[in-house]
Amino acid sequence: MKILCLHGILSSGALFEFQTGAFRKLLGEDHEYIFIDGEIEVKDQSDSAAQFRWTRNAGPSEIQSAHEYIRAVIEEDGPFQGVIGFSDGAAMAASIILQHETNKLDQPPPFKFAILFSCPLVSSPDKEFAKQFYEATYNRSLAEMFKAMDVSVQEFPGRSGDVDLVADGLDQFSRDVVVKELWEATATTQSELRMQMGLEESQVLVKDTESLPKIYHPALLSQRVRIPTACITGSNDPYFKAVQMTQELFDKRNTKIVVYSGGHNLPKQANDLKNAVAAAKWAIRQSQLTINQR
Repeated sequence: MKILCLHGILSSGALFEFQTGAFRKLLGEDHEYIFIDGEIEVKDQSDSAAQFRWTRNAGPSEIQSAHEYIRAVIEEDGPFQGVIGFSDGAAMAASIILQHETNKLDQPPPFKFAILFSCPLVSSPDKEFAKQFYEATYNRSLAEMFKAMDVSVQEFPGRSGDVDLVADGLDQFSRDVVVKELWEATATTQSELRMQMGLEESQVLVKDTESLPKIYHPALLSQRVRIPTACITGSNDPYFKAVQMTQELFDKRNTKIVVYSGGHNLPKQANDLKNAVAAAKWAIRQSQLTINQR
């Protein structure tokens, strides 16, 4: 069984291969794991190992470029039965799967199962995705933003994906809830990006709506990831809010969620590894059952 492996931000295929060693040993050494580097190499002044990332700020054009880069790997080295991703690599895998769910249901999915560690915010490659919502949010005054921060987060129509309620159909209260959740979920991500890019607090990450990341919020998208998926994250992950929000993009019937006693890393303790591997094996078995039922 061939599995594509996508590393996290400022990492590499070689480092991710090392990081997943214990997990892969328990999952099964008979699988073929293909580790690749992100398209963007990040150079620094030290002699440290090469570091890569998939995008710079996750705007639609950058996400599209990353999709094309990974699809080329799938064409050349695939087919792949599954995908393993960590952090930004997990988000990139989820983005590719969701694009298939949205646009290419008449074609086979790029993967039969997914194993995603600490999967944060997932962005769309489509600059038209939820365009009205994102343009209105981008142009909101500071006072309006603070007002949105005061709303009480609760269940509202479209949240579960049961109804096809996209951004343009949300009422003002629901829009405010989405804004608040996105703001809270991206707070840590924005700080991290500023530090990595050497930006001051007053400098912006995006200059217009074209470069603004079009994040998949559960209320803005009716489609869900339907392939069997293991979502694994640490309870002390600084991106935990983002991970929780993202998990709602997955069909609950085909998703196994594991929360272990760690941070933004792969599980290391024996019991945590055991639970993560059990979820991953479940996803693999479910994918094989789905194939046999066709």
